[in-house]
Amino acid sequence: MSLVAEYKEQRHKAGELAEQNAQADAELAEKGVAVESAEKKTAKLVEIDSIDVKKSVFGKKVTLSEEDYNNLVALAQKEVVSVRNSRKMKAERKTLLQKVADLESALESATAELAGYKKKEEEAHYFSRKKLNDSAKRILKEDQLTRSLRKALAVIDAHGLRGEYEHIKLNTAQKKTVLE
Repeated sequence: MSLVAEYKEQRHKAGELAEQNAQADAELAEKGVAVESAEKKTAKLVEIDSIDVKKSVFGKKVTLSEEDYNNLVALAQKEVVSVRNSRKMKAERKTLLQKVADLESALESATAELAGYKKKEEEAHYFSRKKLNDSAKRILKEDQLTRSLRKALAVIDAHGLRGEYEHIKLNTAQKKTVLE
């Protein structure tokens, strides 16, 4: 193997390793953020746990056993977490409802604008695609009929029947006026 090929292969491997290092650094940064978040959450829970466990008295009438107190602490910890999650979800819900309202108003304004354009087009008798397509078809048909008539007149002239054609054409026109 030549030195150039070996050098290229080594450069290629070095590039791959650099890319893998960059990916590993990105993953490490993500996991570091997750660890910091978890540490903050556990710090709050540790504060609750730092309360001395002993028989305590609420007021002068209720006394709790150590097991009941531990259950109470566990429930309090869960409540702190659920309240925090609930607040986040409420805030997120509020922003999403605002986005929905904004999008609905934008849709309504766009719909109204479109309806205005449609109405304006119909009132002003602008050309629509349907009207343009219909008129194009009609013009095409008229052109075909005109070409057919010219061919028929050429055949009539070629056979010397122009006089008979004019006579029949005149009789047909008179019958139409009588029928009308």
